[in-house]
Amino acid sequence: MILYIVGFTRAGKSTMARSLAKSWDIGFLDTDDMVEELTAKSIQDRVQDEGWEAFRTHETNALYMTREHDFASGFSLSKKGQALKRPQGIKGVVACGGGIVEKEENRLFLKEMPLLWLNPGWEVLLRRIKEKPSLITANLSEDELYALYQKRMKLYQSLLK
Repeated sequence: MILYIVGFTRAGKSTMARSLAKSWDIGFLDTDDMVEELTAKSIQDRVQDEGWEAFRTHETNALYMTREHDFASGFSLSKKGQALKRPQGIKGVVACGGGIVEKEENRLFLKEMPLLWLNPGWEVLLRRIKEKPSLITANLSEDELYALYQKRMKLYQSLLK
């Protein structure tokens, strides 16, 4: 079983996935990192060259590839020499890009998987976005960001039904 972590931009998905994988001594994947590795381009270059729709297609391909990943190369044991006991059956953790819920195909996939939705409050997200803007958030006004947040909140909520 693979645990998928979803949430808005700067919710802490990659940080949480890395932390869980290290604590449980299991493998970790990040769909954004996978897209960059598979396409040999940064997300920014990929979007500039091909647009968001092409990026979302690569993201979907990466998401489906996570199912086939063996996750056998987990993290090494902690400094104390023991990993925390992992929940039974979880072999890997996947941090999904914040916009992965934009495509219905991805939502249908994720609805069938064990999910952890990281959902910090808007003020926390806004502060984090201002501190470290992402490609999608860098050129958006606060009102545009909030509209994107509201749109995606409905999509994240739909995963839980």
